[in-house]
Amino acid sequence: MINKIEAIRNFKSLESLNDLELKKLTLISGKNNIGKTNLLEALFFMHDRLNVQSLIRLQNFRGINIINAIPENVFAPIFYDYDLHKEIELQLIRDNLSESLSIKYNSDFKSYSYARNIKEFKLIPESTTANNQIPSASLEFIYKLAEKEEERFHLYANQEALGIEKETEVNSKITKVIYISSRTFNNPSENALRYGELDIKGKTAIVLETLRMIDERIKAISTVETGLGSQLYADFGLKNKLPVNMIGDGVTRLLTIILAIMVNQEGIVLIDEIENGFHYSVYRNVFKIISKVALEANCQIIMTTHNKELIVAACESAREYEDDFKFIRLERNKQQVLVAKEFTYENLTTALEYQMEVR
Repeated sequence: MINKIEAIRNFKSLESLNDLELKKLTLISGKNNIGKTNLLEALFFMHDRLNVQSLIRLQNFRGINIINAIPENVFAPIFYDYDLHKEIELQLIRDNLSESLSIKYNSDFKSYSYARNIKEFKLIPESTTANNQIPSASLEFIYKLAEKEEERFHLYANQEALGIEKETEVNSKITKVIYISSRTFNNPSENALRYGELDIKGKTAIVLETLRMIDERIKAISTVETGLGSQLYADFGLKNKLPVNMIGDGVTRLLTIILAIMVNQEGIVLIDEIENGFHYSVYRNVFKIISKVALEANCQIIMTTHNKELIVAACESAREYEDDFKFIRLERNKQQVLVAKEFTYENLTTALEYQMEVR
């Protein structure tokens, strides 16, 4: 579990953000463009650092599916003000141990190892000789956990490929993190795969119970193999079952969240704009069931919102587990410095009673 974000520096819009204490269930609010989504993406990127497609995945979360293959344009979007001369720093306390990641841009990296095509993701044959080095640009990563040795590696890009090359041994165990975007829903096959994992273990009853909170007509869920891969179908008692993704955004969104939590025990799930797809009348029940499932799975949930009705519903639900709940509002002070204003359950309850602005 991430106990604290000590610092995020020069990542996207976050020039400097310090000292955010997190709980098992953390809800983050703030005005538009304050940096809520970028905070989640910073955490995701730190955990996805060894994935050759990590930068592309960040773009996909934003609905961007066309990637410019010019190395500088691949890397620049994650730097504050698109300034490649800055150094990105991410510093956490995880399970009471310090953890840090620094990222620098290198415009003169020579790559010659395992790579992936940046457009089609086809494997490029491995090369092992310096004579076959390809001029590239890279991000230089330095990762450190507590007193362990530093881990160094490069995520490099050229006009042909995107790949990772390790400078030292990289053996640290990375906590599994799932990111649920505000803009896109997980694909049907991914949800079907996760549901299948739970079905094998006999743990699907909670999924059906959860979906019936949104639509009580759902009698059963089943996995169906189609020409496009596996999909989940819902039984409404009609002549034919219906694809879950065709039912409505609320059902699909909640299904995606619950499945992500249940298959990610001891991990982290990041949810951007958690209220998306839900009618306000179910906010309280949605937050309550997400919290219950997360605590049972020992899965940390970090969510964002700018919806006051959702914040009120979360506060009402958190009464049962107030020690595991934290509310954070990101705002700029008079000097326009980004700061985090933290609320315990008790603080948030008082703020809402006095109608203070918490969005």
